[in-house]
Amino acid sequence: MLRRVVASRLSAIELLRIEMDTLWIRDDEGRLVRAGGLAGAPAPHLVIACAAGGGHLLAVGERVPARLAEEMKSLVARSELPRDPATRPPVLSHCQELLADSLGPIEVTSGPSYVAESMSPFGWTVEIRTAREPGAEPLPLPPDVAGWTEEEWRMLTQGALGPWAVALAAGQIVSICFCARLTGEAAEAGVWTHPEFRGRQYAPAVTYAWAQQMLTSARHAFYSTSAENLASQRVAARLGLRRIGWTWRIGSRQTADISS
Repeated sequence: MLRRVVASRLSAIELLRIEMDTLWIRDDEGRLVRAGGLAGAPAPHLVIACAAGGGHLLAVGERVPARLAEEMKSLVARSELPRDPATRPPVLSHCQELLADSLGPIEVTSGPSYVAESMSPFGWTVEIRTAREPGAEPLPLPPDVAGWTEEEWRMLTQGALGPWAVALAAGQIVSICFCARLTGEAAEAGVWTHPEFRGRQYAPAVTYAWAQQMLTSARHAFYSTSAENLASQRVAARLGLRRIGWTWRIGSRQTADISS
């Protein structure tokens, strides 16, 4: 049975749980250790994932002292979270103060999470290359602004990092969608578009091509972004992705990343 059929039968809270285990590596006690993927950045100190339709998940980073971790878990358990997952939970401010007192300067970031079940088809004229059909000619290296090293790009194009899709214009790569996180059960989309080519539907085109590959595999395909990234949210809307919730993260500046 295809995973896209299974995903449609799972609740938002169940899918958020799978996404959290895709985004972060945990230790034996369930603490968040680091992000998955090539970067492997330190994990946030606290994550509250609020599901569409109700319910939430909470995870604590490994650097948080055990007594503080238990105090925050108790605080969240006793709190009534807003019905709208995009509404900031009042308890977040209390947790933020506790963490700042213990671990120093921190910040709060948040954003929506989506899953690809079935997507709205659309046509485009841009050239798309995928892991499934890489073509006879080797791909050019992406521009330096994309941030890929030659070794990382070799790993990607040879399939070591999972499915991918790129858009080309005038012989250069202008947009990429790849597995920013990859496990045996799911993948999280990472999307980059050259600044000079944004707003031209390249991002939804490569995301669509990437997700189609995931939907024929045994993995869920997740897509998340930040509250401020309205362009990325428009990509999700353009593709008809299902919003499963909103994730709130407290961490240092280098750990509060959102994938797309």
